[in-house]
Amino acid sequence: MTTYEQEQAEILFNEGIKLYEREKIEEAEEKFLRALQLHPDSEEIMYNLALVYIEQKKYEQSWELAASIHSLDCDELFDELEKTGYSPSFEMPDSIPDFCSDCPYFRPVSMIRDEGGFCTFYELKVDSMGKCYAYKMADEGKIESEAIQKKVNRHFQEMKKRFVESLSEERLGETYPCEKCGQANVLNETERANKNFICKNCGTENNAGEKIRSLDARMRELPEKELFLILLQPRDYRPEFLPAARREINRRNLDLGQNKVFAELLQEYQYALDI
Repeated sequence: MTTYEQEQAEILFNEGIKLYEREKIEEAEEKFLRALQLHPDSEEIMYNLALVYIEQKKYEQSWELAASIHSLDCDELFDELEKTGYSPSFEMPDSIPDFCSDCPYFRPVSMIRDEGGFCTFYELKVDSMGKCYAYKMADEGKIESEAIQKKVNRHFQEMKKRFVESLSEERLGETYPCEKCGQANVLNETERANKNFICKNCGTENNAGEKIRSLDARMRELPEKELFLILLQPRDYRPEFLPAARREINRRNLDLGQNKVFAELLQEYQYALDI
């Protein structure tokens, strides 16, 4: 978006606000729509247009806009929609995401940001360790539990396949911490290939190859269950642990597709994978 377009979008938005305050709803809608065309990523414009749609009783359009807002607190907007009696129709998604933050219906909620957010698909607050709320809907008879289980089983197999495929990614990770200052460095292709980089924070030269050899020796001492946990929950470990665990799994020729320990862990973690 150019500076001119941004300025025009701001002018149209401010005009829309004034029209809305004067209860000229149709004219306000036109201004907000034109502003959104110029600045389609503006959640502030989306929010105010959603309010206009409520006034026009276009509840579905208002809810769709609210569901696409991620950085603004929309609790009041959802409250206004709830007062109208509007409720979106519930349908089972084609697949259950690995974790909430990968789901297009997930919106972080500021007051519980450290624990979870708001599922705009089911209009419910969710925490990082909870099962998909499709199960809650099934308990209330809004969707069929058999249909959920069928999709979950397929999803489980797809997840397992993705983890198997991830073992081919043996290169050094995209980021690597400096041995001196601990600053995470984003490595370019040459640095990854050479396993050597200069820290962008303190200027220290890092020989990642030596670190890799040390990590590989450490991975050889781990039981396979611990290796699988690194694969499933990488954010619980230092970033360099993931490629090291993958290398060790390959070295041991562990078949994730047939391994019972991995299958049990994946079944346990599939609703709480690395938020």
